[in-house]
Amino acid sequence: MNRRKKALRVLVVEDSDDQWQITQRAFRQVIPEAQVARVANEQEAVGFLNRCVVQEWDFPEFILLDLYLPQREDGWRVLEEVR
Repeated sequence: MNRRKKALRVLVVEDSDDQWQITQRAFRQVIPEAQVARVANEQEAVGFLNRCVVQEWDFPEFILLDLYLPQREDGWRVLEEVR
């Protein structure tokens, strides 16, 4: 199996603290070298991604998005922004 030379960058968009804890634990167990960042709502997600552009940070390679943040429309707007 090839090892990655740099850490996988992951953005988790999740409003539930319980779900975040489960997700974080799973990443630690399966991909411990992953750099996992969490945002809890639509505004934080869009802000995080915009900062990636402005500050020339690397974009996350993987985005795990809760489409029902706490309302369905919020998650879908994030998805549209990412596209």
